[in-house]
Amino acid sequence: MSLCVTRLLFVELLRDYRPRFPAKCPRWLDRRLIRLSLILAFGLYGLHTSFFGLGPVSSRLTYQLVNQLTSPFHDTSERESVPLVLVDDEDLDRHGWLWPISYGNHARILDEILNYGPRAVFVDFFFIDRREDPSLESLVAVLRRYAAEKVPVYVPVLKWKKQREELRNLTIGVSTRLDPSPLGELAYDLRDGHLLSPAFSLYRDACLVGDCGANADAFLALDDGFRESMQIEWGLVPSQKNEFLKGCTYSAAEQSQGDVLQAAMGKLIMFGERPDEICPYMPLISVTNLLRDGFSAEASKETAVGLEDRIVGRDVIYSQALFGVSVFVDPPVNPPVSSGYRHAMALENLRLHGNDYLRMRLDLTLPFLPEPLRSLTVDTDFVDHLAFVLLATVHAFASFAEGRFLKREDRPLRRRFVLFCTTNGFYLSVFILIAIAQVFWLRLTPANLFGLYGLIAAARGLTGSYYLKRLEDFLFRATVFPAVHPAGRQLSGETL
Repeated sequence: MSLCVTRLLFVELLRDYRPRFPAKCPRWLDRRLIRLSLILAFGLYGLHTSFFGLGPVSSRLTYQLVNQLTSPFHDTSERESVPLVLVDDEDLDRHGWLWPISYGNHARILDEILNYGPRAVFVDFFFIDRREDPSLESLVAVLRRYAAEKVPVYVPVLKWKKQREELRNLTIGVSTRLDPSPLGELAYDLRDGHLLSPAFSLYRDACLVGDCGANADAFLALDDGFRESMQIEWGLVPSQKNEFLKGCTYSAAEQSQGDVLQAAMGKLIMFGERPDEICPYMPLISVTNLLRDGFSAEASKETAVGLEDRIVGRDVIYSQALFGVSVFVDPPVNPPVSSGYRHAMALENLRLHGNDYLRMRLDLTLPFLPEPLRSLTVDTDFVDHLAFVLLATVHAFASFAEGRFLKREDRPLRRRFVLFCTTNGFYLSVFILIAIAQVFWLRLTPANLFGLYGLIAAARGLTGSYYLKRLEDFLFRATVFPAVHPAGRQLSGETL
């Protein structure tokens, strides 16, 4: 439909529509309040039953949608600060290693990392098994070197199983527990009781020595400002230091942010395909390149220069990507990645935003209110309820326009199409404004926009159904008080 035809159709609709003012409609407000009560009863029941069981699905879809649209514009100023050393199946095959990786091979990798002067290292491996491995002494010796050079080493620990005694006093324990919330692995717990997460441990220690990343004031909030779980904001444009990788769909050197956004939108509406090979956002170091076994002298020297550029003075995450062994997560902008990427991305978020990271609960101070009311806690569930009440009120008090616009019988299909686009465009605009306010202003996890939209659409359908209209008429008549009305005037919803 052309723009000219659409404009003429709107003019025709507005010419046919003569709104009635509330003063000319007996008990107009009562009728609207009854409709609002029915919508709120249905909607609040849906909210408290997690959208009739679809809450986790719609919540995750909302999170993915917001990340898809914002990831191409994610600030990359701290992207190079979190190098990732990764051992995968190809590295095991190349070196002839078996799983579990021997303590001696762990020692080789950690020793090589230490040669390039990292600030700290997180080892994403559990050292809890009691297998007989004579190379354990070499790992102990390397960890003692780390302690002598005052480079902290963090390892994950479990509450129900102790770490090996030989390594316990040489490492710092952290928690890698996944958040059981609907967002699952995309949410990131910064604390688990007395244990800190790997990302927050690395960030906290760096901040204590004066390196808080892009947000220097975060040092003032280390004790109280990091208690809520973080919702990871994923970047999409990969590090230029990863241009040696082959087969990556996204290339920071060849594609603009507009091209990357177009690719993200393609995946969002399901016609695009994910890249076959992971194109990491942060600098990636394979174990093969780190150890340089079989490299020529010239290639080894060139690789060493690149390794020094990536590692020196930075927090290194040493992790794994082994199918059938590693824990994989499914971010909204990349193929499934190992848990090491998740920790690295969480650390990058902390270095970028400090205590202003994306969270599900926010404490606000309102100085213009009386003292007992100044502190206000706002969470995503509160925004869900507030947004639904707002939109339900709009629908209850404005839906009479739909019946009047569609009153004429000629060309009903075109009228319904224009009205459908206008109504849904209004609701989508409201949802977009809510998401922008939450993410960029309040720094709050987006409300469940997919769930809210489905709930409003269902409410709109129900209020136009035969049985709900009968219920509405029954309640309207049941609340009539004895009064004198003009003869012949019908108190029906059709007259409003």
